[in-house]
Parts: sequence; structure tokens; C-alpha cells
Amino acid sequence: MTATTRREDRAVGLVWQNAIEVPAAHVLIIGVSHYQSGSVPFVASPARSARAVADWFLGEEEGCFKNARTPLGSLAILLSEADDGTESTVLGAFVPRATFQNVQKAVSAWRSRAEAGERAEENMLVLFVVSHGESFGRRTAFLLEDYDTLPDQIRFGMSEVEQLVDAVANLTPKAQLLVFDCCRLPTLLRLGFDKELGMPLLDPPGRPDARQPMVLRSTALGHAAYGEDAGLTVFTEALLEAARGLAATPADKWVIGSSSLAETVTRLVGLRRKDGEPLQRPGSALSEWFPISKVEPAATTTAFIWLSSDHAFANMNFVERIADGDKIRAIPRANDGNEFLRLTLTDPAPRRIDARDAADVSIGEVELTPYPPVIFQELPDRMSIAQPRPRNLDPAHDFDRAGPRVAIVFSVRQQNAAPLAHGTVAKLTATANVAEPIVSKSIVAILPTGGHETTIELPAGDYTLVVTSSSGTVQTRRFTAKPDTETRIDLELPSSSDEFMAQAISAGVVAADAVRDTRVPPDALETHDKQRTGSPADGGWIAGGATFAPVVDQSVAQVKLVSALGNPKNPLVDWSAGGEEASHVAALVGLHAGPTNQRYGLLTVDDRRTRPFRRKAEKGRDRPLWLAVAGPGWREVAWCPTMGRAGRWMRDENDDVDPWRVEFVIDTMPESGRSHAAAVVQSRQWTALLAFLARRDFVNGGAIIETMLESLLWSIGGKVDNPLAAIAGKIDNPLAAIAGALMAIGAGRLDEAKIPLGWLENLANQFPNVPDGPVLLARQRRLRGEATDTRHHRALLLEAARRGVPGFSLALDWLNEELALYATHSDCAEAAKRFRRLALMADPSRTFTVLRVG
Repeated sequence: MTATTRREDRAVGLVWQNAIEVPAAHVLIIGVSHYQSGSVPFVASPARSARAVADWFLGEEEGCFKNARTPLGSLAILLSEADDGTESTVLGAFVPRATFQNVQKAVSAWRSRAEAGERAEENMLVLFVVSHGESFGRRTAFLLEDYDTLPDQIRFGMSEVEQLVDAVANLTPKAQLLVFDCCRLPTLLRLGFDKELGMPLLDPPGRPDARQPMVLRSTALGHAAYGEDAGLTVFTEALLEAARGLAATPADKWVIGSSSLAETVTRLVGLRRKDGEPLQRPGSALSEWFPISKVEPAATTTAFIWLSSDHAFANMNFVERIADGDKIRAIPRANDGNEFLRLTLTDPAPRRIDARDAADVSIGEVELTPYPPVIFQELPDRMSIAQPRPRNLDPAHDFDRAGPRVAIVFSVRQQNAAPLAHGTVAKLTATANVAEPIVSKSIVAILPTGGHETTIELPAGDYTLVVTSSSGTVQTRRFTAKPDTETRIDLELPSSSDEFMAQAISAGVVAADAVRDTRVPPDALETHDKQRTGSPADGGWIAGGATFAPVVDQSVAQVKLVSALGNPKNPLVDWSAGGEEASHVAALVGLHAGPTNQRYGLLTVDDRRTRPFRRKAEKGRDRPLWLAVAGPGWREVAWCPTMGRAGRWMRDENDDVDPWRVEFVIDTMPESGRSHAAAVVQSRQWTALLAFLARRDFVNGGAIIETMLESLLWSIGGKVDNPLAAIAGKIDNPLAAIAGALMAIGAGRLDEAKIPLGWLENLANQFPNVPDGPVLLARQRRLRGEATDTRHHRALLLEAARRGVPGFSLALDWLNEELALYATHSDCAEAAKRFRRLALMADPSRTFTVLRVG
């Protein structure tokens, strides 16, 4: 170890440095417990957590940081720890307190160290911030020690997370891990939507090949992050447990990679519950995989067992039965307030865990086979794996096999929801006893949700199975595939007894645990339609005069809602500004109130236009629709992805009829930062992809796109020059084509599939009322390094801006990001400012754009 006590090093928090020529990890840690302002309370856990993370990087014992590719090159830490303002000591010398000026200097020095040397691209950047935090709209800021000390500068002492992430993405190293452990509760500051939430610590020039950092956030937007009174924060404790080995991948020589770290931390934090609900819901933005650390193989297995949200943990008793004998024991529960069991399994023998209620009735039982390092198991179990049964194989089937095989038969169901062709993504990773090269990487299977069986063949051995559904649930199980057997795996996805809620869950717009206790008797429903005939009444949240648009009044558990069509060209301007063409569209579009419960209402859209998106058509009747919705204290406009009457006869890649139906789910009590309205597209082929697109899950969504391309090639019996274009051509649906292109670009599959830019040019040019097309083309040109002609790049962005607001929230974000590159250019400055404001008004968790206007 090389601790440094030089004055100039300690001034920027540098406590450890290793002068090595090879690529290295450069770490910056910021922990703030004490604040100069009395408006922010002292909390001890942030500083303790910062020290614990530093100890993990600096430690030499097993489970600490170990990376042969990028060994530790430097570590800097700033601490606002003592409440008397004195500096803290780390490795025998003082370190600066985390004031804005000190942190700004430390960030600059961190950047300089990370970008030094000819191989700077191969370095790894690590930033860990633990402090108080606040949010505004969709943005979050962490608070430094001198926050709220300058009355004339209300944003001083705080720094916006999103701006800092964008800034770090423009630095040289490709591997970047940025961790923010702070609250995201709404700020009390009165800020405009176009204002930064804080002041920048770093603002380097942009680069055409900007990096994609791995970003970990400790909690969801609008929510708190918690810590132990005498310990660490909940998130940091989970982060360190994962980094010490629980996130290791045995099949990859016990390496802890960026993706496995994020997945494991999310699961560990999700275990911390109160009254059946998670205390925190961490978030992550995934980058390309890179190794973070490595541990020695574990001899024991840590098992976590918890109950589904409709069972009270305090009323349960747990019993363990060892499978190879008659041993039965009651499992004691730790008196630590946690609503989960934590077991350390040293015996490799399978055992059954039974949860029994106060009446000694079993509510769920599961067989666990210890597979180091960790097992996560919910009870009752939604996934059942039957005992393998022998297969009668034809000798010809066995000819020239590389080794013993096993058949895995999947069946996935979601009650009361329409089946989805690509509703779940199953990833199988070999963990042991598999030697064939075919399983050196994970095997991915796309599974339908209608109960149909999907069979894949694998070499015999031990596997880890991770199943991710369109509704956002993740199920994990480890199992042994025995030679020449068939293993059946059945999975029941969370759903609802309400059919319209089940559809919303499968589309990912409603969380499965948010629909409990939402049923109301039929006589409590009060919905009716009426035609607006004069000036705006309850629906008059859009400024302007009279309108011809239909209005729907709806009552959800005595909460009054009003919905109407918005202006098709500019959703923030009254409909009457649309002119005669707008009234023609209004006559062909109807809104109808659907069923409701104690929280949600359904609104259906009856678009009687023959085909809203005709090629080369620029008239108002061919423009997208917007829905305007208002409730007590809120107003929103939401893009309506209808395909008119043509949507009833859409076809999938196999030429089967697959209607494209549009509904809106209105949530009267959304989570903080989320919109009330959300569009749901009911389509066997596309609903799941749209759900993964909403979560920006390019890993699983990219796998779906790849499967769709393979299915198309199989159906036409050969290769095509442009498979994605062929899909679009077969379904004749530009909105589906845009969704596919967004996912393909985000997942990096557009280049893999050898899709020419000409196809994106056609998509942009043939539908001149859709802003998303030019955005996709501009984005992909820059990613391919073909945006050297900045005039052409700007022209594409300004054309998108001229057309209006993109209908997909991801396209709106990309337009904002691309315009920001030219924010100081005279022809783009106004558009950049406008679309920054619009992007901040939008809910990024919705597939289709929803603007919160009040």
C-alpha cells in the first residue's frame, strides 16, 4: 500500500496512490453527515458508510477489492463527519471536509489522475457519494456540507446527479461506476423547469463517443433512503455485501461484474421491508459489462427467504427438513426487525423450507439446494421446478452429441392477462459441471406468457436461471439438469383479479404490489361521457377558446378526473389552435370511460381514422393524438399511440392478426415523480417490448429484438438485407418500427443486425408528422461516428423539433441530449432550451411521452 500524506495530495482528499503504468482504478468517495445549516439534520450513517467503502477498496483481506485488470491506482475521500467542523483522519492524516469548493477541487484532481497516461481509456472510474439528497421533477441533487448557507444562491452547495453523470460520461475511461446513496424526496426550493437542480462540479466539453456509465441509485425518485442509527446506510450495507462475494459469478471464475453487482444490490435492498412493502427501491442504469472485483470460491451458501406482500412475516414460523434424512428443526427468526430469514448453509444437502402461519397451516414450501454464493427465495413460490424425469431418446437423436443432454420445458402464465408472445426473458448460466463451449456464455430464451410450452436443450450440469417479465418481476432459481432427463419449469407471474389491471401489470405500467385492496362495489362507480359545447369547464386546464374535442368525466373512488383530446401538433396549446383539420379529427375520435377501482381508472380511445400515419402525408388528420387529463391539483398531456382502424388488423411477423389496441390507465395516487396517465398498447407481439423500453432495459429488450429478427428469417425461409425493415414492412406499423429501432439502437443491436442508415432515413422521411424518426437517425449517425457534418446533424434535430414533441419518452430524451451538444449554437439555442424543459416535464418511466404541465 502507498499512503500519501503530502499536503497537496491531502488538500484534494487523496489518501492512497500507486504509481503504476498499467490501467488502474481511480476512486473518489464523498460522505456527508454534518451540515453547516440547521435546516439539514445530522445523520451519522453517511460518513460511516463512506469510511466502510474506503476500507473495502484499501483492504487486503479476502472479500476486499481485487482486480488484476485495473488494480487500485488512487483513492481520495472527503468527509463531513464531526459536528464541530473539525477534519477527519484517514490513514494517519487529515482529509478535507465535503464543502462544495473542496469537492469541486477533488473532482478535478480525480479526473486528472484518471485521464493520465497513454492507456487512460482502460482505466476504471469509481465515484461513491453518500449524503442527504433532494429531487425536483425527474432530477436529483446530493447536498454538500455548505448547502443552504448562501441566501442569495439557493442552489449553492448542491450538485445535480444527472448533470454530473453526463459530465463524467465525457471523460476518457470507458469503465465507469457511479454510485449515489442519497434521498430523493421532493425539494422545497422553488425552481423553474429549465433550472439546474444545483451547481456543476464538473463540466467538460462533450465528446462524440460519450461513455455509458454504470449508475447505481439507492432509492426511487421521490423516495427516502434509510440508514441504521449505529451502522451504515441500508444501501451501502447491501453494496458491500454484494462486493464481498454475494454478487460473484461462479461460472465466470468468481468475478463480480458491473451487472451482477447492480442486480444483487437491488435484491438485497429489496429485502428490507416494512409491513410487507420495500423500504427502498434502488435503481440502476446499466452500461456494458466490466469487471469490478474478484473473490475466492465460497464454501457456504447464504439464503434469503421472504414472504409475498399478502402474508405477514411476524405471524409465520419456519421449519427446515433435510432431504436426505428425517432431520426437522424450527428455524429461529432474528430479533432485528427484518422481514426475511437469512440462513448460512454449510451442508450441500437439499432441504425443504416450510412457512407456516399461526394456525400451523403451510402457506408455502420450497426445496433449496445450496449453490454458493447466494440464494434468493420468495414464499409462496411462484416458480416450480419438477423433479427431472427420464427421456426416451431415439438413437439417431444421440448421434454425434458432444455430451449428455437435458431438455428444459418452460411454461409461463399470467392470470386474466392476454398472452404475450415475448412476455418473459429467461437467462440460463452454467454454474458447474458443464464443460461444453456452448454454455461459456449465458443462454437466453424468450418465453410466451399464455402457458404454451417452450423447450430448449442444454448440456447436463448446474445452472442459474433468471426470468425477467414484462411486468418487471425477476425470479431466480438454481437447479441441476441431470443427463438425459427432462426438467419442467412452471412460472406464475403476479397478476390481478381485475382484467383491466392484469393487462396494465403485464404492460409494466402498474406494479403488481400496487393493486391490492383496490376493488370497489359496482354501485360506487360513477362514470359518464358528455360532449363539450362551449368554453372549457372542468377540463379548461389548456389556455384558449372553445373546442370541439370530446370530454370524459370520470370518478375514481370519489376523485374526479376530466379527460379530453389535446392539440395534435402542440400539446401545450389549446385544441382550437389546430384549426379546421383539428375539428375533423375530433369528429373521428372518441374517448370512453372504462372500469375503475379505488385507485385506478381505465380510459379507452376509439380512433375511427382509417390510418393516422400514412406515408408522405402531412395533413393535420395524419398527426398523432394527445390526451389531456386533469385531476385535483394536477394536469398532464399524454401522447396517444393509436393506429386508427388499421390497428384492428395489424399482423405479426408470422402474418397472424395481432390487433394494436390503445387504452390509458389513470392512477390517482402515483408514486412521487410518476405521471398519473399512462398509455397501454395491447398487442401480442409488441406489449412486452414496449414494457422493457419503458424501463430502458436494453439487455432483455435487445434479446427480444434479436428473437424477433430470427423468427422473421425463419418464417420467410432465408436471409434479408434488412431484417428490421422487413418486420416493419410486414406489420405496416411505423410506431412499432420506431419502438423496435429505439430498442435496437439502445441495445447496440442495430449494427449487429447490419441495419443500414438508409432504413432510418426512410423512417424519418416517409412519416413527416412523426418527430421521432429524425431523432433516431441523428442519434445513430453520431453513435457510428458519422455526424462529422454538424450542419446536417443540426438540420435533423431541428426538423424533429419542427414536427413537435416525440411520442416516445426515450426519443424525447435523446432529442434533448443531442440538442444540448449545440446549445450555444445560434440556430439550436432556442430549441435546446425548449426541449430541455419538455424533457424535464416528462416521465421517463413511461414508454410514451407524458408531460406534467401543472
